Amino acid sequence: MDYIDKKYFLTAVADSRYKQISDSDIAVRCPICGDSKVHKNEMRLHIYEKNGQTRVGCFNGECKVGQTNVYRFLRDFYPELFQQYKKEKFNQRLSELSDNRDVFASLDLPKKVQEPKKVITQDLSMYFNELDQSALNYIQSRHYTYKESNFGKWYIGNNPLKIGDRIYYLQNCLIIPLYYKNEMYGFYSRSIKDKKFYTYMNEANMGYKVWNWFNVDKNQPVYIFEGIFDAISAWSCGLKNVVACMGAKIPDERLKELKYPVFCLDNDKTGLNNMIKYSDKYQVVVWDNPFKDCNEMLINGLNVKDEIVNNTYSGILAQIKIRSKL
Repeated sequence: MDYIDKKYFLTAVADSRYKQISDSDIAVRCPICGDSKVHKNEMRLHIYEKNGQTRVGCFNGECKVGQTNVYRFLRDFYPELFQQYKKEKFNQRLSELSDNRDVFASLDLPKKVQEPKKVITQDLSMYFNELDQSALNYIQSRHYTYKESNFGKWYIGNNPLKIGDRIYYLQNCLIIPLYYKNEMYGFYSRSIKDKKFYTYMNEANMGYKVWNWFNVDKNQPVYIFEGIFDAISAWSCGLKNVVACMGAKIPDERLKELKYPVFCLDNDKTGLNNMIKYSDKYQVVVWDNPFKDCNEMLINGLNVKDEIVNNTYSGILAQIKIRSKL
């Protein structure tokens, strides 16, 4: 753990109880949110090292700290220490460099000095449980065999989760996180008992409300689905470059990043109307079967990849075929 990061963090929280968990992790009773008012001994604010970087995170879902670094932590909550911290970090970098490279290059600085991170990560896994047999049975009923190595770790929710002013009722819900560099930045939940679902992410991440976005090759055709299990159904049939927008529309800023988007929206009125709009510029799939979505197709024995490859159109021909189904 970086000495200067550790020194200023401990100076900032000097009045709080803390314990050394390991050489790379220190836990502190969070002075920002106060941790739990019920369990007075909880210490959920951590400074820790991950992938060679010092991180700060409060694992109270309501805390303003969230997941960040020492730079932002001091800037936002301890401005009286911030300027001196910047000066020491500057001198540290200056002493490490032997040429004329930018001394701020490795610091996570905002605005003109360095572009801010596009995604704010927030590890909420401690509020969820390991997948139980009922969750695995549900996943299997959607004709998918769960493997963490495919799309990251999934969870089951058994309790309501309050984040900010909103309560997410996650009892008996499958939790599918959205990952950025193997870190959670939001989640999609789906009840394994009924059709209720919730999606959560920090407001700053709303432009990235796309499942599997950071795992696709954007210079190759990217197949866009509404639901996660629809995308996985195509993936299971061999179509690997897939994303799900968890709705009928993908954020415009993400769409602009794709060289060859292919829309595989639901075979219902909403999906068809949206595909008419997209068909002017992009390729769309006009389904030649009676099923509502790709997961239904897979469950009913169709090869989803073949259905997509054989029914992809654009322009006037796509619009004629779509309107014939409305």
